[in-house]
Amino acid sequence: MTAELIKMFKDAGFSDEWQQEWSNYRLKGSQIDFTDSTGAAVLVGNSVTENGFVQTSSCMTCHGNTAIDSTGAPNPSIGFTLDGQSRNGPLDPGWFYDLNNFDPAQQFGRYKVIYYPVDFVWAIFRAQPKKQ
Repeated sequence: MTAELIKMFKDAGFSDEWQQEWSNYRLKGSQIDFTDSTGAAVLVGNSVTENGFVQTSSCMTCHGNTAIDSTGAPNPSIGFTLDGQSRNGPLDPGWFYDLNNFDPAQQFGRYKVIYYPVDFVWAIFRAQPKKQ
């Protein structure tokens, strides 16, 4: 970390403990679209956290797969294909809806919901009420 960055942290009110905890963090990339201007899937992967499937990783598609069923259980595929690679490209409605079960009364679309999206946040599954 440069002296300038450390100063920015201190000026923003971050403690020395915070600086120590985040001193080795390096952003590997960021993604804002599922596809590029030609329609090809945008791939962005972290060589550490996505080791073994980094070549198929997509931040947007992976986080777009965050979903729960009606009991609150996460989608067991968690965004992976049967061969252990990451899904990529635009989200497929079939990942969330039973496209063979048309129901005009459904609140979320016209098909039976299998998984409800949870706003791109995988950590929601670990959320717990704050202890007072």
